[in-house]
Amino acid sequence: MPTPWKITRLTGCSPCGCLAVVSIATCPVGQTIRLRLFAGAIRLACRQQAGCRSALDNPPCGHSYGRCVRKRRPAAGTHNGRDIAMSLKRNRVGRSAVSVSELGLGGTSLGNLYTAVDDGAARRLITAASEAGITFFDTAPCYGAGLSEQRLGTVLPSLDRASFVLSTKVGYALIPLEEGEDNPSLFVDIPRCRTAYDFSYDGAMRSIEGSLRRLGLDRVDMVAIHDPDETVGIDPAADPYARSHFSEAMNGAYRALDRLRADGTIGAVGVGMNQWRMLVDFVEAGDFDFVLVAGRYTLLQHDAAPELMDACLRRGVGIVAGGPYSSGILASGAVDGAYFNYAPASAAMLDHVRRIEGLCARFGISLPAAALRFALRHPAVVSVIPGARSIEELDGNLAAVAETVPDDFWTALVEEGLLPEVALGPI
Repeated sequence: MPTPWKITRLTGCSPCGCLAVVSIATCPVGQTIRLRLFAGAIRLACRQQAGCRSALDNPPCGHSYGRCVRKRRPAAGTHNGRDIAMSLKRNRVGRSAVSVSELGLGGTSLGNLYTAVDDGAARRLITAASEAGITFFDTAPCYGAGLSEQRLGTVLPSLDRASFVLSTKVGYALIPLEEGEDNPSLFVDIPRCRTAYDFSYDGAMRSIEGSLRRLGLDRVDMVAIHDPDETVGIDPAADPYARSHFSEAMNGAYRALDRLRADGTIGAVGVGMNQWRMLVDFVEAGDFDFVLVAGRYTLLQHDAAPELMDACLRRGVGIVAGGPYSSGILASGAVDGAYFNYAPASAAMLDHVRRIEGLCARFGISLPAAALRFALRHPAVVSVIPGARSIEELDGNLAAVAETVPDDFWTALVEEGLLPEVALGPI
């Protein structure tokens, strides 16, 4: 039997997820830990110390660790004064020299998408993400009319520049509103600006200048051409070329980014959209390092496979998977008010997700873990970037990506008709 742990103070427990918050704990060899931990995490933290091989068979919450469906690791903390950060795999972005953590932080929530996040909470979130081992931060000028970039600019400039990769976008110009002018938006409590599409060469250059000013940085690592379809791809049934700026983007913004990459000003060039068809066109037409496909390679929406995924593998283009929770339902589960593809989920979608949840329970994994690991198992995907508007949501993302999802789970999804086999890609 393992030597028992001494839990000096336990400040919280969530039975549904076996989440324990330990203020102070002492392992069998007397090493004191002061951490905010998930159940089972003390085992990981203490084993980083030579000579301590103790195991925590029963988490502080009292649930059996062997039966706990969420075997999680700590987000961040200190052990005997040394920082402990979650070990996130880093992947090279296409053929570029840029490498990103497999889990990134999407910046839409930092721009007050749907609901407001106060400035202090945003700073704490960004800091916590960096301390947890996340090195990849994605943003854009249109995320809250520059607010997302401004908030990243309150933290990132104080960090070691080699410790993070910053990705932003071009294609949306920010134009100050006139007196009395209104601009309805999905973002709330933001600077008084409206956006206008601009995929020209000069527009791309002006956009990057503005981003650098808001970020407080002298360079960005990755830049993507943003929504050259005017977001029509959000509707899977829409004509993906109904409002295409493909030619303008290739003749304008792409040339600007290609020049900046050749000069060494930026490290990787990409394109980001909510559809896959035009992304394939860009991959075939230019020398891109990455694409950001938002919401089109998830457990519920996987129409990007196999054409886009295969094209990226063939051309050596990395894929950043955005919107891995399909607007929220793969994080919240099939609950009342769950969102799917930017709208309330239908009864049929809720039932579909309940079936996936049942399969997750059978295999002892969480639904968010299945969502993140689905994208990351594809060899073309270099990072997945769920958003987070609080440290609690960040911790949930970190916990999910730390889970091990068995191969048999994917086989079971296919066998039960919950996922087409082609969506899984090459093994």
